[in-house]
Amino acid sequence: WGGLSGLLRWGEARELYADHILEKLGKMRKYVEAYAERIKIEHKLEEEGNRPKVVVFFKDEEGDEIAYINIRWDGESLHADFNGSKEKAERLAAILSALGADVKAREVGGDWRVDLATDSITAIRRPEWLEAVKALVNALYERGVIGEERRKRLLREIEAGPNVVEVASVEFSVKLEKRTTKRGESSTLIIQYRPRSAEAFDRAVKALKSAGLEEGRHFTAKRPEKGGRGYIYLKLPFGLWRLVELERAGVDWAERAINRLKEMARARGFSDLLERHLKPAEEAETLNPRT
Repeated sequence: WGGLSGLLRWGEARELYADHILEKLGKMRKYVEAYAERIKIEHKLEEEGNRPKVVVFFKDEEGDEIAYINIRWDGESLHADFNGSKEKAERLAAILSALGADVKAREVGGDWRVDLATDSITAIRRPEWLEAVKALVNALYERGVIGEERRKRLLREIEAGPNVVEVASVEFSVKLEKRTTKRGESSTLIIQYRPRSAEAFDRAVKALKSAGLEEGRHFTAKRPEKGGRGYIYLKLPFGLWRLVELERAGVDWAERAINRLKEMARARGFSDLLERHLKPAEEAETLNPRT
């Protein structure tokens, strides 16, 4: 799956695949991700030189180890790596990819490596994985390798993860925009997707509409023209209300999207703003998407 996942991302970025191929790859991804969710994740703190490291073990449902990776502090940032045989590296890359990391196995000097930088480490949102990373950060602080401010910043980044939420298979970026007006300072939540081409735009709009979102009511969109960048914005609050409605109807991706937004908001300090948008929908027994 690691190779297929990388191929899928590469092809999507360049609009090389027809919809039916992307649909098949998407179904394969869901199957592999479902399997990955059954994988057990355990960790062990160890000493390496004068510094702690954490070894993360991946085990099957019987408790047998199927892969592992080391997470270390390289003096500036967190870094995870594995060095070994091609078979083991590709197996590990497949697991990490299914868990959410953008990673592949590569050959270096006759050995095979898997490497994750901090962003890829925090992209994996399994609680057991995050606990392992936090354990390393706290051990680094206790040993005096990092200071209190660095520790707090790293823990915030671990809690928040990347500023991305997936809505109906479309990856939206999330940011908080602060504005100063005559009435004072205000914050606006921006949830947007910036397609690289007209083909990517068309595919995203189709996915959103197929998932039950209405253009003009739940999202706004502009198709790229003459080499420029287009956009798709999730409308607030109606787009979020629609996600709540879909979550209530048992749509898995909508539940994951809402949970991801809440997780990000807690870590980055905009829970109150998000709550103001979500509260009317979450308190209502039924929603009228046209109100």
